Amino acid sequence: MPVQKPRVKLFTPSTFVHAKDMDLYDHLSFSENPSVVVSFCDITFDACKFEKIDFHLLDFKNVFFCDCIFEHIDCSNLEFYKSNFTRCQFIDCKMIGTSFIDSTLVDVTFHSSLMRYSNFANCKFQHISFVKADCLQASFHYLDVKDLSISESCLDETEFLESSLNQVDLSDSSISGIVTDLKSLKGAKVSFEQAASLAQILGVTIV
Repeated sequence: MPVQKPRVKLFTPSTFVHAKDMDLYDHLSFSENPSVVVSFCDITFDACKFEKIDFHLLDFKNVFFCDCIFEHIDCSNLEFYKSNFTRCQFIDCKMIGTSFIDSTLVDVTFHSSLMRYSNFANCKFQHISFVKADCLQASFHYLDVKDLSISESCLDETEFLESSLNQVDLSDSSISGIVTDLKSLKGAKVSFEQAASLAQILGVTIV
């Protein structure tokens, strides 16, 4: 099933401080970095666009992002703890060390984004797509997965543990040094060269 795109039409320019003061979080576009720390808890950003934003002065806890677009943002080392993303796109984003622990992601695309050392432990994945993503040494532990797609991405030294890759085509992605287990790999689609490498990882000797 194709990943659904954000359902958005028009955006009204705003700032994070103004949005919080007005308690208004829908159909807004954010392109101005905050000058002070702004915290958001138990709210929903609905049909919003975040463009060229540095997220280091933003704090999110239990936040729901629905029909949102993130373009050229920097959310490196940010924690989206127990957050929810539905019909969202991350395009050309810098997400080094970003944590999505215990979050739920439905119909989310990560395209051409730098996601090294990111952490998706204990996440729920439904209709998720990674396209040309750099996920070097990222962590995917104990995922609840339903429909995951990965193409032309870097998964070198990435950890997939207790996280199903069933029907996931890894053949056009780089998986050098991947750390995984037999349960996670069951049903994955790989190239002949990748199969030989994975066999060695799992302790299988090819003669």
